[in-house]
Amino acid sequence: MKTTSDMERLTYRLNLLARLAIDANDQIFKDNTGLSIREIRLLRLIDDNPGITFVELNEAANLERSLTSRIIQTLLKADLARRENDAADSRRFRLFSTSAGQAVRAKAHTISDRLEDILLRPLDPGEIEALDARLARLADWVRSQAYRDALAEWLTST
Repeated sequence: MKTTSDMERLTYRLNLLARLAIDANDQIFKDNTGLSIREIRLLRLIDDNPGITFVELNEAANLERSLTSRIIQTLLKADLARRENDAADSRRFRLFSTSAGQAVRAKAHTISDRLEDILLRPLDPGEIEALDARLARLADWVRSQAYRDALAEWLTST
């Protein structure tokens, strides 16, 4: 029976691939948009979800709260996003992209498309489609209650 070392674990390899690709591309984004990949990620989320709250943004971005807060401040200072107090709860604010933010996001989208094409060069179109579908299915599974239930079941059985 084949044993799997930690270096061969799928989750490790997925994490490594993401980290290597982000590290290789981050400076390209900074040079061309003035923003890091993480900053672009939050700008995209704000632009896709006008009126998003901090809590919603932090959850969607899957970043540490302090990092999300720092990035929001960066986007606000650069006039790429704006915030408005929530009409229902003045303790909360809602975020919106500005026209400048939308322009930076559009530029970043073009860069992302080109860099993703380079990343995926070793794969043929069918492999890319299959990989994308499987990753989407796994992401849906990991976000599901069924996955959380399976984890809880495993924890109680050990």
